Amino acid sequence: SKQPTSSETPLNTQNNFIPYVKNTSIQDKKFPAGYEVKDGLVYKSGRLIEGADPITFKFVRGDLAKDKNHVYVNETIAPSVDPATFKYLGDEYFQDKNNIYCTCITEYIIPVVDADPLTFKIIDFLADGSFDTSGYNIGKDKNNVYYQNKIVEDADPLTFKLLGGSLATDKSNIYYVAGY
Repeated sequence: SKQPTSSETPLNTQNNFIPYVKNTSIQDKKFPAGYEVKDGLVYKSGRLIEGADPITFKFVRGDLAKDKNHVYVNETIAPSVDPATFKYLGDEYFQDKNNIYCTCITEYIIPVVDADPLTFKIIDFLADGSFDTSGYNIGKDKNNVYYQNKIVEDADPLTFKLLGGSLATDKSNIYYVAGY
């Protein structure tokens, strides 16, 4: 049998297994939340993220990260999320070309039901124009108002405003925003 040259990858003739070779050409990096690239592989808190691309890997926020192929929650792939367009919006909201997502009530990424990614905005200013620091995770689009990942029934997105002190209003109602 032919012996491999130095430019060829050695193969085990029994099962064609290619042995792991430490990739020293990729720089080791540490990211927030326990993510790291080490020896050409990607880890979350010491656990290997199988298939993650160490070259394009980026931390997003919280327990979320992405590479050119996937969005990850810890070391798990978030299904149906487009990594090329996935971005952080603010509060606990994220967006890709197809959906708005929330990590409001869980460490997992949950689609916001019926939210329109083209018109969705986080409501983070009070009616008087001051910035709301409550972090209640309220957003709206052209059709609905959302609290966390759910539609606020009968709320008018055109007139909905935060008043502060856990209160909000629209043309017909006053709302009490309960915390988590």
